[in-house]
Amino acid sequence: MREAEMAMAFAMLQNEQQRVALAISKLGGRAREWALTCGTSVEAAFLSWKELKMQLLRVFSSAFRERSRFLAARQVKKELVDFVQDLRTLIAGMAANFLPKAVTVTVFMEGLSTGVARKEVFRVSHPSSFKEAVKVALTAIFNLKSTQLGWTTQP
Repeated sequence: MREAEMAMAFAMLQNEQQRVALAISKLGGRAREWALTCGTSVEAAFLSWKELKMQLLRVFSSAFRERSRFLAARQVKKELVDFVQDLRTLIAGMAANFLPKAVTVTVFMEGLSTGVARKEVFRVSHPSSFKEAVKVALTAIFNLKSTQLGWTTQP
């Protein structure tokens, strides 16, 4: 965007449509593809440079990327604690426009790999919060590991 603004400052552009056209010509990758497919024509989609800039920030801001990364999160081969930490980081990044509790719990539950933690979280009658779901999963893993190592909770 900065490059486009600099080019606009030096170019003798007559109207807003020329500014928009120059800005789009400076875009690349997904942003360029998005701008060119926004409407039936670029002129109709963006009436001014200011509007194009606002739309670009709205669509490609990091909060939306973090939201999509959060919704697509999967444990795969990570340790449970690493998966939980990744989700907590993504949730913190979306603080301005947070997701409902039910969505965060569902994403966590669906993202868990098949195993003890997933079975235990699904066995509990749907946890009411992300913290509760994490607690159930971490407790299940702890209990499994302590059983495998022969630890007991009673003397």
